[in-house]
Amino acid sequence: MTSEHSLEEVLSDEKIPLPEVINPADWMTPREVADHFGVKSKTINRWINEKDYLSDVRCFRTLGGHRRFYRPDVIKVSENHENKQNAA
Repeated sequence: MTSEHSLEEVLSDEKIPLPEVINPADWMTPREVADHFGVKSKTINRWINEKDYLSDVRCFRTLGGHRRFYRPDVIKVSENHENKQNAA
């Protein structure tokens, strides 16, 4: 399941290096992620809560409780999925 942390915890994660200056454009809303994958927002919530499909995508919740997803991680998951489909 996608782990949700505070922004500080996400930024301190050393799995994937982040730029020193965080650009808000690097973070996607659930709607943007849904548009990227060509699905509905409810599907993104289902992938997060049930399927573990976005487990490699770092996200955090804003103070208002809204999720934000790290754009480079979303793109990487998308490319890996496309590569698997092309290999089949």
